[in-house]
Amino acid sequence: SSRSTGLPIVLGFTSSGKRLACVFEWLDDEETEILPVTRSRSEGGFQMKKAVHKTKVLTAAESRRMKSLQAQLEAEKEDIVASGRELLDAHQSMISTILADLRLAKETQQLSLNDLQNRTGMDRAQLSRLFRESAAAANPTIQTLERVAAAFGKRVVLSLQDV
Repeated sequence: SSRSTGLPIVLGFTSSGKRLACVFEWLDDEETEILPVTRSRSEGGFQMKKAVHKTKVLTAAESRRMKSLQAQLEAEKEDIVASGRELLDAHQSMISTILADLRLAKETQQLSLNDLQNRTGMDRAQLSRLFRESAAAANPTIQTLERVAAAFGKRVVLSLQDV
């Protein structure tokens, strides 16, 4: 449920990959109002914005289906959260390993941030954050890792494994 209102909420992604939160407000037994909410980053963290979307009042059948899906989601919530944490941990572990290897290559080859800036074309401040912060804080893209690895004469190799 929403921390600010206590109303039921479903989180997901739009087709373009943006995060989306829908808050459900039960008007009565026959109608449900969907209130899309968007968030944006600001200096103080995330800030809620008013949705620019029109709200939709659901039919009785849509409302029953939504309540059923909400109950199903609530029942599976712990498993979903655990699965998400497991995936995040695996991702951060992989990124941490790659960052550690890049730090070692930087030390071994005795390259300065200025040297790397010239080789990668990346901003010195961005490179500094990459080598200074944890995987979770740095959160580099694969493309960024590949650019830095190429500066050391290396490449990033990802593999797909059966679970």
